[in-house]
Amino acid sequence: TTSVSGYRLADVSLPADVSPHASLEQQVKETLAVPLIHSPTRRDKPPNMWSLVYAALYCHYACVGIVNGMLSQTLLPYCLYVAGGAPNTCATASTYVNLPWGFKIAYGLLSDCVPIRGLHRKPYICIGWGLLWAGALLLALVPTISLPLASTVFLLMTVAYLLADCAADALLVEYSAREAASCRGSILSTAYLIRFSFNV
Repeated sequence: TTSVSGYRLADVSLPADVSPHASLEQQVKETLAVPLIHSPTRRDKPPNMWSLVYAALYCHYACVGIVNGMLSQTLLPYCLYVAGGAPNTCATASTYVNLPWGFKIAYGLLSDCVPIRGLHRKPYICIGWGLLWAGALLLALVPTISLPLASTVFLLMTVAYLLADCAADALLVEYSAREAASCRGSILSTAYLIRFSFNV
């Protein structure tokens, strides 16, 4: 029996469409030609992102822009004029709140590698917005809140909406893969245009 790198050819399982009677070189070529992952999405038509079913994703990016602008612009005046913090302390708190942006790749890996009930994107979008809502409710119900606690809540809210945002980014990348080569990327660019417009 022919062996390759210490393995007998008979011990190697071949794809169904590779002939076992072909030469070793031909079998290797045919095996490498078989795609490892069947991905039908590139052959499907891209969805209409302005339809009622998919427009929620663009609404999601509008909300991300609003929340990002609010969180980044409200902590500094709160620290200076309500909590009475020193200017250097308030500047540090604003930087502290934006730390989760440096870990976006970790959120993307989480949604890719840890599905929830078989779903990779939608549960993380719902969890992220749910946690953000809980943090906003806490800030609304507590009459007076210390600066360290406010900074921590703002930090956790940033983590929450970034968790949802990274899952939505991955979903849009999957949809963008269906676009024709001439217009590929228009879905993502439209989403980011909406996000930055509402961030202002």
